[in-house]
Amino acid sequence: MLRSVCFKNFVKFKDYQILDFSDSGVVNFIGENGSGKSSVLEGIRRTLKAELSTSVSSSVDPSRLSYFICNFAGDATEEENVMDNVISGIVVMPEKIEKIDSESETDESLSDFGTDDLFGETETQCLETHNEEKRESHETQDLSKEEENVSQTDTLENNTGEISDETLLKANTDMVKSVYKFVMRKSGPMHVNLMQITHSTEGGSRNEIMPLNDIRDEDFKDKRHNLHNFINAVIEQKRTDKHIEKYLCAVFDSKYIQEHNKQKQEKQVDDCKTLLESLSSKIVFTFPLRSIGPLQWSESKRIHHDQRENNYSEAEKRCEIIKCYLEDNGTKFNKDTEQDIFKTITQCDDYKFELKNGQITLPKGKYALLKTPEGILEAKAFSILLSGKTYRTIILEEPDRGMHPQYIERMMQVINRYKHNKRVILTTHNTSLITPWTLPNCFVFKRQNESYRVISGRAIVGAPTKDNVRMKKLRLMASDHISDILFAKKVLFFEGDSELLFLTEFRRQILSDELTDITIFRDNEMYKQLKSSLLEVSLVKMNGKRNASFCHDVCSEHKLNLGHIIIVDRDGIKDEEETNEEAEPEENRKDEDVELQTKAKTLHGGKEEGLEEDQNESTWTEERKGLDHEEDQKNESAWTNERKELMKKKNVFFWLHGDIEDMVMKMSSTTEGLLGKLENQNVSLDKSLYQRKKKRHHKLFLRKGVTISNITEGVKCIFEHCTTDHDLFQLITYLKRDNWNTFSD
Repeated sequence: MLRSVCFKNFVKFKDYQILDFSDSGVVNFIGENGSGKSSVLEGIRRTLKAELSTSVSSSVDPSRLSYFICNFAGDATEEENVMDNVISGIVVMPEKIEKIDSESETDESLSDFGTDDLFGETETQCLETHNEEKRESHETQDLSKEEENVSQTDTLENNTGEISDETLLKANTDMVKSVYKFVMRKSGPMHVNLMQITHSTEGGSRNEIMPLNDIRDEDFKDKRHNLHNFINAVIEQKRTDKHIEKYLCAVFDSKYIQEHNKQKQEKQVDDCKTLLESLSSKIVFTFPLRSIGPLQWSESKRIHHDQRENNYSEAEKRCEIIKCYLEDNGTKFNKDTEQDIFKTITQCDDYKFELKNGQITLPKGKYALLKTPEGILEAKAFSILLSGKTYRTIILEEPDRGMHPQYIERMMQVINRYKHNKRVILTTHNTSLITPWTLPNCFVFKRQNESYRVISGRAIVGAPTKDNVRMKKLRLMASDHISDILFAKKVLFFEGDSELLFLTEFRRQILSDELTDITIFRDNEMYKQLKSSLLEVSLVKMNGKRNASFCHDVCSEHKLNLGHIIIVDRDGIKDEEETNEEAEPEENRKDEDVELQTKAKTLHGGKEEGLEEDQNESTWTEERKGLDHEEDQKNESAWTNERKELMKKKNVFFWLHGDIEDMVMKMSSTTEGLLGKLENQNVSLDKSLYQRKKKRHHKLFLRKGVTISNITEGVKCIFEHCTTDHDLFQLITYLKRDNWNTFSD
């Protein structure tokens, strides 16, 4: 099974990334579109293809080494039937531009090779010979016109994740790229194939592929090469990417390659291709299955009855997985296993696929295929692949497309059933696939400007291994609310249901331009900034103020690096010192979720406010000792300064006068008619409860009988009475910012 992958300077990923799949069960790739999920799957496919093609995955920096390496564990050798790791990879040496019409034969400087930090001067000079030798080899070649006339279609565009080599060409130059594909057992030699691709100024390309002699550790006297460190870095992850780069640069140094292959091995078998073909038989990929039917809309010219046969024919061709399964005589797929899985997922007998006269048909006739739901087709394809007799690793792109939520849940149960025999990796945008049991094996793909990276679920919750992840944190992260942050660009956290209703309706009205006539929004530029910011915001209820510290940590720079604001009641402000939860012995923790400690003695006359006893009752506040209006006014400046500091350090915004209801009551003391208008919308706020405990029917919009219309008009009414002096306006000044990562200014 595929155990891990590591890569650097690959397509969109500049920095070193390692994805460890060592735990059993499903592996989820999640992230927004264009964040690199498919690029990693393409890297896995390329390392397993026996052939080298002229389309080569791009590099972020063409002047540096690029590689993608897969580690397969638990593969048995045919000869000895013993378990042995298999490592396969693709390595692209730094590109070079060589002059072909210049009288001067000097090479361009390779000072940007990016190797100086790996080796000393001698080693760098050794790599510089890489260009000179290839140039000399190129000049002696007598290529026929037929070889040179290669279609431009071999050069792919940048937007597909492939490099457009034409952008690298200069006048009267050829661009040469050396690509090495290797595969090796942990206990055996490295088998290597080399391909040199030359793209000419005329737009054509030519390539030469050759198997190289096996590379063995004993062939090296140079201490730069250290197979042991390379193995430990890739398999055991006990070394750094520097050891990987040192090994690859030493092995694929052109001077060594040339010397090592002066004498061909006696056997002419392509060992690299042979082993890769064996490895590839144990892994299968799918691509996102779009609807098999050719009809896309009601205006299609193919919607007429006389087009039904053509439509069926095209749809049937797209059911390649199902047809392959139906044509199999039981050698490739286990038919009983497939039928059991399909029945488990769908819980119905309406879709029995058969092959008649070489065509796929259903009990209601072959044309029923055109009306088969997409979720059924996905479930069928999934059950077929999982029943494959040789497949140990199954990689699926968006298998949940079109599936009913219960289908998805059952699919995950099936995967768990086979977790010890099959590795399933899938990409998804579906939060229902994120559970406390799957979160540690999730990998979140993040794109920020031109930077791409991958964060593991274990790293997000702050545990190096699955055994260190406490279930309470997993339950919190996998909740219906907080799992949304894994897909978000910016997050607005809040405590309870009052804030949920208020902020959700406020955001809706801003995005639909229903508040443009409000006084505070007559500054058109400010309104545009607020609207632009809220377009990227996900609203997340954090299930109590106790989780604020955890949410802030998850969004921090060293984890999700996610812009965020945390809104809490005033009694939820926390100690500036972070609780070092991991260092504290487990037996000393009375409650593993207590991460917020209030420390506001100087602001409360030496009395410390308490936390809620039950985080599930987040809409209730502790009984406050309370401050009368005069004392509250006296301390408002101190509260304001405290909030500024918390926003700088922890992205925490708290209501100056208590909770959101207190904010509205404070607003009503300086504006006429606000509470009366809210009462007309079935919203009753009791002034006697100012800065005191409130029951549910005294909370904003939680009174029995409140309608959607009441909430819409109530929110609009509150903003109509808001001025620049009110606390709500201060929140807006933070919300309108483009950057929510820091509020230091």
